[in-house]
Parts: sequence; structure tokens; C-alpha cells
Amino acid sequence: MSSWLLSPRHYQVIRDGLYAHLDNVVKYTEGNLLSDRTKITKFVRALASMNAAGFNCRYGEAARAPALPSRVVYKPTLVQLLKALHCVRYQASEGDTLTEHKKVMDTFNAVCAEISYHIISNTREFNDAPWSINSDTEEIERLPDTYVPLAKKTVKLKTILKTARRI
Repeated sequence: MSSWLLSPRHYQVIRDGLYAHLDNVVKYTEGNLLSDRTKITKFVRALASMNAAGFNCRYGEAARAPALPSRVVYKPTLVQLLKALHCVRYQASEGDTLTEHKKVMDTFNAVCAEISYHIISNTREFNDAPWSINSDTEEIERLPDTYVPLAKKTVKLKTILKTARRI
């Protein structure tokens, strides 16, 4: 695996995205880990340091984390933000870097989980799925083929469970 130092712009997009989505997503992470801009900036700096540590572990160099631009200029979508965060984890995953930065990774995982939940819970498939299934004979309305490849119109829960056991 190769590793590289992500650019200041990469971290700026993460910081700006966390700022932009603070009220509707980020501050709802367990423990309110990133409740304000100061905590977000500190977290993003820690991600940059973690990336530098992974790079240094891989190549034996003494690279330093880049400084973040101070101006807020970009508001990524939640999907773009999540992918930018995952790129940091991948670039930092050399040696013991991730385990050595446990507190940062705990925050990272909580933030990514909340963003992922927010993305998924706003999809049509999620909203069309039943909230509660009360018995194994209750019929579930069939979603388009792009969602569940089990039957044509409706599927009984018992059929879904039998199919799942075979997989």
C-alpha cells in the first residue's frame, strides 16, 4: 500500500464540511464530540497529524502535518465529506498509526457513523422500508428491483427469512 500526505485543501474541505453540517449532523455524535468550531478545528488538525504519522511510518521520513487555510470557502455534501474522511483513514493506516491515535479514531468513527446514518436515513429506500414488522406472515411491499432482488410484487417476511438463511 502506498501513502501520501493529503493537501491542506483536503483538510480545509473536511473542516468546512464539518462546520457546515454541525447543526444537522455532526453535533449529534455520541458525547457531542464536535460541538463547536474550535473542537472541529482541533479534530481536523489531529487527522492531519495522524496522516503525517502514517506517511512517516511508511517512508521513514519526518513529514509534518500541513497548516490549514483559515478561510472557509467550500461546503461539501455529506457524501463528499464522508469520502474525504475515509481517505484520511486510508492514508493514515500504516503501521500502528490508527491504534496509536485511538482517541482521534474514536471521534472519527463516531462522526463517520453519524454522517453515514444521516445519508442512509435520507434515501428513498430507507423511507419506504417498513418501520415495524409485526409477524412472519405480514406482507412487505415490494420495492423496485434495484433494492431487493427477491420477488415481483410483495414478499412475506417468512420468505425473506428463508432466503436469508440460504445465503
